[in-house]
Amino acid sequence: MVASLLFALVLLAPEPPPVELKYRFAKGDICVDATERSLQLRLFAGTAITKFHVDSERSLRRTVLEVDDEGEVASERVQVEKFLHVVKEHPEQEAATQPYACHGKNYVWKRKRRGGFGLFDEGGEVTPKHPQLVECLQPWRAARLPSRPVRPGDTWEVSAADFLRAAGQTVPKEVEGKCVFRLESVDGDGVARITFEFGHSQREENGRLLTGKNRGEWRFDTKRGRDLEFSMEGELRVDEGEGGDGSFRFRRVLTWEAGRS
Repeated sequence: MVASLLFALVLLAPEPPPVELKYRFAKGDICVDATERSLQLRLFAGTAITKFHVDSERSLRRTVLEVDDEGEVASERVQVEKFLHVVKEHPEQEAATQPYACHGKNYVWKRKRRGGFGLFDEGGEVTPKHPQLVECLQPWRAARLPSRPVRPGDTWEVSAADFLRAAGQTVPKEVEGKCVFRLESVDGDGVARITFEFGHSQREENGRLLTGKNRGEWRFDTKRGRDLEFSMEGELRVDEGEGGDGSFRFRRVLTWEAGRS
């Protein structure tokens, strides 16, 4: 009897309201956007094993200077606190930490009159000089958001290419696969916890087939419309493991300092 009553109460419980996952920005918003990546890879050729271990560390202090009528960023000041390439193991390079040319410098990232965005310093546009920084700043992250309001338990998916763009990563030619997201919960402060599984494959120029399987978690502030944390890790396989294997880790944390409450 008690069990039946509890079951009936569960059925009658109101469904949680849907939430909209959408980016919203305001002039004066400030955040420290910090990313760490790590790639380890082994390539097999007969009995020989070639090992790679390359990391990157990036920290950008981003201040919104201007937004458009839809609340999208039109321009922002970018202070590059850290932008490092860390070689830990490589067959052709010594272990070393190498700063990119943008490391320690300041820029303005803004929409151009003819469309698209550009990177500028005090001397003018420098977009072609800093392709890695430009990838990080491109406004592609909305591509991974669902097109409709969602409730806990709902899922949606995006293509592998859109997922990589949204993460600020280079998109290989003819990459295939998808990422499936699932809204797990929304807490009392409006912070959504989203899990995801990302599978991809691409044929390298040397003919090898590279495949990857990743799992991750994403925390998104639905009330303020901004990312808080995005992390994933997974495995890589070359020619189904016969040509090599590896692992990948990624973590991005956004610390909001000022601007909106």
